[in-house]
Amino acid sequence: MDETDQEYTWTAFVCGKESVPRLWTPAYAARSERLQRVSRAAGSYAARMRELGLEATVERLDPLAVYERDGWICQICKTAVERERAWPDMWCATLDHRIPLTAGGEHTLLNVQLSHWICNLHKGDYFPVDL
Repeated sequence: MDETDQEYTWTAFVCGKESVPRLWTPAYAARSERLQRVSRAAGSYAARMRELGLEATVERLDPLAVYERDGWICQICKTAVERERAWPDMWCATLDHRIPLTAGGEHTLLNVQLSHWICNLHKGDYFPVDL
């Protein structure tokens, strides 16, 4: 009833898990995993930049695409990175910023490269002047 005492009748249709068909295919699963990697990487770097009080571009990119682009070769020590290794293994794959965020670098496809986690930690905020 409303404020004028008029009565209304209505029907609500609720969609539950039983009524919604599952759209799982290998391509759908792969797309979902890629979007999770992209969102996780962008969100992580955006949060880090906010903590540092920095304003810079945070491009949504897929770390796996960067690893493939770099041929699974660490761009710091120039040795192979094993795909099977996962964090917190010190030889796992990580994104390294050529020009560090703290030095004014941005989280963009042109400024990231594949590196071993240990190489990335060792490099820290250092970057060659010729960049």
